[in-house]
Amino acid sequence: MARFEDNEPATGRYIDGDERVDYIDRPMWLLAAKFQPKALYGPRWVIEAVMLDDGELVAIALADNPTRQARFSEVGASLAADGRDAYEPVCLYKQEQTGGGNPFWTFRSANEAEIISASEVHEVDDDGDPDADEAGSVNFNPEAAPKGKARK
Repeated sequence: MARFEDNEPATGRYIDGDERVDYIDRPMWLLAAKFQPKALYGPRWVIEAVMLDDGELVAIALADNPTRQARFSEVGASLAADGRDAYEPVCLYKQEQTGGGNPFWTFRSANEAEIISASEVHEVDDDGDPDADEAGSVNFNPEAAPKGKARK
């Protein structure tokens, strides 16, 4: 018999809360941005991505707010129209709040050194796309991180 936990979501392993720290400054390709208005703990955005360094498929959950609503609506539409090629690789970014408060999570463009470093870990084909086949799709590595653990 199969274990229920072995039935992972198709969007990859969900990254939330403190697990996000292990993904800061690691380049990734964005795959989709989906709004979930009725999530368990309130409306949220789920950002689907594939890590450049190990091919791990992840879904990063971020609480909804007016800034994310505007930005991720556009990001989601661009990704739906153009796929992974809509944006250059990005990194998860944590901005500490002044005067206390929770940190603000978002994304920033990955710099060239981060992309090169990630590409050295994960093979890049001759047109510069990490693990892209001839059709341009990304090959995911479901064994990249142990279940429930992020790697850095």
